[in-house]
Amino acid sequence: AVDAVMTAMQLRPSSGYGPIVINVGSGETTNPNDFINLVESNVEGANLQLLEPNPNDPRASEVVADTQRAKRFLGWETRVSLRTGILKSLGWHFDRTYPV
Repeated sequence: AVDAVMTAMQLRPSSGYGPIVINVGSGETTNPNDFINLVESNVEGANLQLLEPNPNDPRASEVVADTQRAKRFLGWETRVSLRTGILKSLGWHFDRTYPV
């Protein structure tokens, strides 16, 4: 997703488009608790807590990034699963935080 973010930052849409939001993500429907469990199971000492969602918000139990604009404007498509992307991101941060 880093390549998509860098491309998006350089995007200058054709006339007729104002500022646009472009999601880059897995495109997979994800339960926030599953995300928290994935991080906690891979980060020693992590203790994340999900804030109580608004019970009237249908998006509270599942989240998905709609990547159609990324494909349309950037030619970008998801190449890794959410799990793989999170683990790669965590690894990238750990490598920079705790260099060998």
